[in-house]
Amino acid sequence: MNTNTYECSYVEVLEILKHIPQEQYNKIPEEKILFYEKNMNKEYKYIYNEQTPNISKKAQIILVNIYKEYIANASEKNKIEKILKLNDTKQEIEKQKKFNNTNIFKARANSNESFKNNELIEHTKNYKWYMKLLNKIKNFFVKNN
Repeated sequence: MNTNTYECSYVEVLEILKHIPQEQYNKIPEEKILFYEKNMNKEYKYIYNEQTPNISKKAQIILVNIYKEYIANASEKNKIEKILKLNDTKQEIEKQKKFNNTNIFKARANSNESFKNNELIEHTKNYKWYMKLLNKIKNFFVKNN
């Protein structure tokens, strides 16, 4: 079973929310909880362990959003926003390094040159004997006309 789905993440989120203080739980809109309950994977079982909570990335993201939207005070929301923006910036920098346009085009130009050189060699190697004969016959008629 694929446990990396939102339906499985909802199970993890609901289980973790059972372990937060009731006053914090009450701040979460009932519609949100009902949505998770309605859309969760009923076959997936998750057991919460406070010392080592092993939860999926999707569940982590959902919990951060719940905390930011409904539980955190203004200063905590600001801290979370700064952390999220910093993470986004780091991801963008990594993407730019990975997909640097100038390096992509240089690599592509080099591969095209080597492809062209190899293409000529491979083309003559793969020429069938009957194609060679046919070309000689064609050349003979072209020269004699």
